Amino acid sequence: MVRLAKSSTAVLLIGSFIGVLLPIICSTIVSGRVFRAIFFATKHFGTGVISCTAFVHLLYHGFVMFSNACLGELAFEPAAAAISLAGVYIVFSVDFFVMRWLHSRGERRLAASNAANGDDAAESIASSSHIEKELIHAQRDLGHCHGPAREIATDYSSAQAHFDVLILEAGIIFHSVMIGVSLGASGGDQWIPVFIAIVFHQLFEGLALGSRIAQLVWPAGKEWKKWALTLPIGLVTPVGIAIGIGLHATYNPNSGASLLSIGVLDSFSAGILIYTGIIECLYHDFMHGSLARAGLGRVSAALFFVLAGSLCMAVIGKWA
Repeated sequence: MVRLAKSSTAVLLIGSFIGVLLPIICSTIVSGRVFRAIFFATKHFGTGVISCTAFVHLLYHGFVMFSNACLGELAFEPAAAAISLAGVYIVFSVDFFVMRWLHSRGERRLAASNAANGDDAAESIASSSHIEKELIHAQRDLGHCHGPAREIATDYSSAQAHFDVLILEAGIIFHSVMIGVSLGASGGDQWIPVFIAIVFHQLFEGLALGSRIAQLVWPAGKEWKKWALTLPIGLVTPVGIAIGIGLHATYNPNSGASLLSIGVLDSFSAGILIYTGIIECLYHDFMHGSLARAGLGRVSAALFFVLAGSLCMAVIGKWA
C-alpha cells in the first residue's frame, strides 16, 4: 500500500496542476468568444465546487471527527460549527480591514492626484460619498469613473481581487495538506476508490482557483506571479502524501491527536471556504459583478454551472 501511495503522488501532482493551470493557459492562448465561454463556465462551476467543498466535505468531516467515539465525549459538542464560524469571522475581519486600508490609500491617492492637477473641484471629488462610489463599488461602477478616479478605482478593484484569491487559496491549502497526510498514511480495501475521488476533488478545486487567478490583472513585468500562485495548490497534496507515508508506521487515524487536528483544520477551512464561496464568489458575482445587470439567459447559465459544480463535489463527497 505504501508503494501505491508513492505512485499516487505523481498522479495527484498532475491532476492538481491540470486543474489550476487549465484556465490560466486558456486565458493566454484563447481569445474572443471562445475564451469568454470557457472562462464563464469554469468560473461559476468553481463557485459551486468551493461552496460544496465547504459544507459537504469539510464541515461535515469536522463533525465526523469530533463525534468519533475514540475521542470521547466533548465538553462542547458543536465544536465543528463553532470553529467554522470562527473561521468565517476571522476571514471577514481580515477582509474588512484590508478593504478599509485599500479604500483609505485610494482616497489619499485621489486627493493628491487632483491637487497635483490643480483641480478646483478636488475637495468635492475627494468627499467620502464620492470615494465610496468610486472605490468600494469600483467593479460595478467602473464604467462611470473618469480620469484619476477611474485609474485608482481600477487599482483598488484589482488589489481586492488579488487578496480574495489569496484567501481562497489559503482555505484550499489547509485541508489539502490533511487530505494528503490521511491518504499517504492510510490503507485498506477502500483506498483506491478514495484516491480516485480525491484526484477529481483536487482537479475541480484547481479549476475553481485557476479560474479566479486567470481573471486577475497584473502590472507589466509581474505576470510571473500568476504562475507562482499555482505552485502551492499543485504541490500541497503530494507533499501531504509524502508526510503521510513517512508517518505510516506510527500514524493512527483514530488517535485523539489525529482526530482533533483534522477536525480543527477541516472546520476552520470550512469557515474560510464558506466565506469565500458564498460571499466573495457567489454573492459578489451575482449581486455586484457582471451578472447583476445580465439577461435572464446568462444568469440561468451561471446558476446551472454553480449547481453543476456543487453536484459534482457532492457526488465525490461520498468517498472523499
